[in-house]
Amino acid sequence: MQKYTGRITRWAVIAAIVVLLVLVSFASGWIFAGEKKHSAKEEEALTSQTESAVESEAESVVESQAESQPEESEPEEELPDTVEELPWNLLLVNRDHPLSDDFKPELGTLSNGYEVDARIVDAAEAMMQGAADAGYSVYCTSGYRDYYLQWTLLENKISRVTASTGLEGQEAFDEAKMVVALPGTSEHQTGLAMDLLCGSYSSLDEGIADTEEIQWCVEHCAEYGFILRFPKDQTDITGIVYEPWHFRYVGVEAATVIMEEGITLETYLQNVYGIE
Repeated sequence: MQKYTGRITRWAVIAAIVVLLVLVSFASGWIFAGEKKHSAKEEEALTSQTESAVESEAESVVESQAESQPEESEPEEELPDTVEELPWNLLLVNRDHPLSDDFKPELGTLSNGYEVDARIVDAAEAMMQGAADAGYSVYCTSGYRDYYLQWTLLENKISRVTASTGLEGQEAFDEAKMVVALPGTSEHQTGLAMDLLCGSYSSLDEGIADTEEIQWCVEHCAEYGFILRFPKDQTDITGIVYEPWHFRYVGVEAATVIMEEGITLETYLQNVYGIE
């Protein structure tokens, strides 16, 4: 009986050892799996951090390259290189650049009834009002003139030249065209020019230059976009004698340069656009 009991005891011990080994083995597998799972999470986190760092570095490189690149400048505006391409306010009319006989702008009417290019009505009225505010009476005595009226004025001038000087034919014509523009070459046909008179002087001759009214106009005309179109001692450029009463609209920007530098429209266009 004791022998039998000893056998049972031994088998119980062996069974207990086997169970213990199984439990230890299972526990080790669980711990290893946990460590493996934890390791995988750490590896995933490390990979994510690495990718973020690479992306951040790449973005920094791109930004650095972008900053180092010179800024692209806007393409320069192409300037007109022919008279025909000039903006309307800089239209050049002279013996080298005549208008056709049917050229006629859209006209507007000044307060005293004279017509000019509709686009300069406000500027013209503002200049004359500016003179009035300064205590001077200045008014337009000639605005738009068509091609055929210019012929009539030229013929009348030729007759007066002949009567006063005895010159005839080509000589009288050559003398007259220095004062009265040939048809097609008059700025009055553009509607951008005005002849001005004033309260203290009623003749279109050089004497008007000595009046305070016209002197005010010469000093302030650029503020309204006008210039003295045929200045003194510039006949060789303009082809027209000194006309202190003749004012031409070119816009404030161009007028400011022309009047400050004491140049002609021809010279301005040559300096700025290379147009002669």
